[in-house]
Amino acid sequence: MQDRPRRGGARPNSGPKTELGGQPVRRVQVSLDDRTLELLKVLGNGNVSAGIRHAARVAYDKYQRQP
Repeated sequence: MQDRPRRGGARPNSGPKTELGGQPVRRVQVSLDDRTLELLKVLGNGNVSAGIRHAARVAYDKYQRQP
């Protein structure tokens, strides 16, 4: 019997597009110590990504208001 190429597998641009609030999101990798990870989980109600977004918004707002 001849080996035939298998069908299926990963296809470029397949699956639903990832969006957050109507904006496209990108996947990134960060390295965090255990304490920071726990703090971000608390800020994000158990979701580290949401905690990172929240912390970034708070820090941005705070430091943009300083002269």
